[in-house]
Amino acid sequence: MKSRKSVFAIIGIVLLGLLYITTLIVAIFDPTPDKSYFKACLFLCIAVPVLLYAYILAYKHMRDKRHKED
Repeated sequence: MKSRKSVFAIIGIVLLGLLYITTLIVAIFDPTPDKSYFKACLFLCIAVPVLLYAYILAYKHMRDKRHKED
């Protein structure tokens, strides 16, 4: 169980790192006049960590609830 958590944590760190690098690259080379690609990347840089945090909280809550029933 613990190794599975660490694998998912490493995958999450790599994905967030790639997202930040993509945002930097898009900020420099965005071809659209209104910078819509950059805005989308900025939104994802905020939304993805928030959603991951919410998922972790919900998982902990569900796990604790299941352990109380046993």
